[in-house]
Amino acid sequence: MLNGKKNEKTQPYPRLPPITFYRGRLCPPDGFLFCLQVQQSHLVSTQPVPAARLPCRVKLSAGKRYAWCACGHSKKQPFCDGAHKSKAPNIPPLRFTADKDRTVFLCACKQTKNAPYCDNSHLMVIYRDESGLRVCPEEQI
Repeated sequence: MLNGKKNEKTQPYPRLPPITFYRGRLCPPDGFLFCLQVQQSHLVSTQPVPAARLPCRVKLSAGKRYAWCACGHSKKQPFCDGAHKSKAPNIPPLRFTADKDRTVFLCACKQTKNAPYCDNSHLMVIYRDESGLRVCPEEQI
């Protein structure tokens, strides 16, 4: 018998450590924190996440500073709300100052080569998971 029961020589078997399951992963008892850290590391983005299918139409004011969300996690698209600090620390926002009053289209698919402005890259993006896509507030093309 296992786990503290005696065998025919009256010697107890060593107790087996309990096995821990965490989110479907098998974790050794002394490695639970390591297993937890591995799980949490998957929550950090290393690539931008598309926030919306279409660009955001925005009125910019001359001389005003803006912070364009480059990671895609912001709830205030197309601008940064600080979500990158926890979800994508390696993808900081792009800060820019408008040179004149004008209406522009800012990228929301986060694939543009002309950040923060839309260059129609959203036409080439394949959206594998559309559940997280949002729409831009107010105006949108």
